[in-house]
Amino acid sequence: MTNKSPFLTRDQRRAQHALSKVREVPDKLQSDYQTLVKGFSATIVTNGLGQACAMLLAKAENKDASNSAHRRLYEHLSDWLLTEAKVYPDDTKELIEAVIGHGQSQYIRAQAESLAYLDWLKKFAQAYLSKKED
Repeated sequence: MTNKSPFLTRDQRRAQHALSKVREVPDKLQSDYQTLVKGFSATIVTNGLGQACAMLLAKAENKDASNSAHRRLYEHLSDWLLTEAKVYPDDTKELIEAVIGHGQSQYIRAQAESLAYLDWLKKFAQAYLSKKED
C-alpha cells in the first residue's frame, strides 16, 4: 500500500504507487506492459487523456487485468487518479466517465498528473519487468 505520510512529496507518493503496481504485473504480461507504458505518454500528449483511456479499454477487449496489459495500465492510472491523487470527486468510480464528464480544469489536471505518474511507471517497468527475447 501507499504510505500517506505527510512528509512525502506528491512525487514520492507517485513513485511508491507506481512501484507497487509494477511489481503486481504478472509474468505473462510484463513484456507487453513494459512496451505499452513506454509509449503511453506520447499517446496522451498526441490524443488527450480521454482518447488514450478509450484506446486502452478498446484494446483490452473486455479482458480483466490478469489477461490484458492494456486493462492493467488503465486500472493503474484509474487507481492513481481516483483513489490516490483524488483528481476527481470521491464518489467517482470509473476513470473514463470522470475524464469525459468533468470540466476542462480537472481534465488538464488529470492529464498532467497522468504524465507525471507514467514517468514513474515507465522507469520502474524498465527496471523491474522482464524484456521480450528477440
